[in-house]
Amino acid sequence: MAAEASVKHGRKVCFVGRSIDRNMQTAINLGFVKIPKTAIITPEQIGRFKDHQLCLIVAGSQGQEGSAMQRAAAGEHKFVRFHAGDRVVISSDAIPGNESNVYSLLDTLTKRGVTISYSGNTSGLHVSGHGYRGDLELMVRLTNAKTFFPIGGNLRHQHGYRSMIADLGLNPKSVFIPEDGQMLLVNSGRVAFGPKIDLRNIYVDGLGIGDVGKVVLRDRHVMAEDGIVIVIVPVDHDSGRVRGEIEIISRGFVYVKESSEIISEIKKKVIFTLKDQKGVVTDWGFLRKKIETTLEKFIYTKTERTPLILPVIVEV
Repeated sequence: MAAEASVKHGRKVCFVGRSIDRNMQTAINLGFVKIPKTAIITPEQIGRFKDHQLCLIVAGSQGQEGSAMQRAAAGEHKFVRFHAGDRVVISSDAIPGNESNVYSLLDTLTKRGVTISYSGNTSGLHVSGHGYRGDLELMVRLTNAKTFFPIGGNLRHQHGYRSMIADLGLNPKSVFIPEDGQMLLVNSGRVAFGPKIDLRNIYVDGLGIGDVGKVVLRDRHVMAEDGIVIVIVPVDHDSGRVRGEIEIISRGFVYVKESSEIISEIKKKVIFTLKDQKGVVTDWGFLRKKIETTLEKFIYTKTERTPLILPVIVEV
């Protein structure tokens, strides 16, 4: 492997990243990787050696946000710096769904003048970490299992496992593929489907767990997309008419000082909406909803945007 080859060529080896350091130390302790302790250095010692004296094995080949590799490529790692002429070997293929992060990592390294070897330009580089069919069949024979519950892969892979079990001469019904929320009951060596559990997403927001509902998330989405418009309206309690100057506060929608025309039109629209209001106001919620509905339609017509409208009525 890379670490052992580096030692043969007189390089010091450094494991960068908690996951890779933990895994490599376990492999060394078990004897799977044979490296003299004197050949291993810590990230803090990297600066003591020249580039050609080092081999860094860095966690984060999938371009994970915050990983050692991602931070080093961005120039934000405390000890690791990439320079033009360095060679980086990305030893694994992109996991489905991670392509964007991996390609972004490759581009960032390329900007730094780094020479990159990866499966896209180097054949035979990637070795799968997943067992092939022969490995799975061997496991079935060695364990002599009677019931199977394939939990990895997608649904097509799980059904492929069932087909493999049938090809081995075993009962395909012994392979259980439950749906999400489906319980499996194990009792005295017997396995059967149990009742379903109602599953739902639980959102963690700061110190709150599960207290953010759909309405709050929808409002956040709207504000993120088109901003928020707060309309402060002074209303006479006895007549329901506007009394005083309407104040408009905009965040993420328009800059008030540079959008005097549309701000003026919004104020006029509010006055027009309440001009037919008569008598003592008893339902302030209805009044706020009336302003909100009118402005939503008006602003969309003018801008084709749908900011969150928040009317604030001040009794005068």
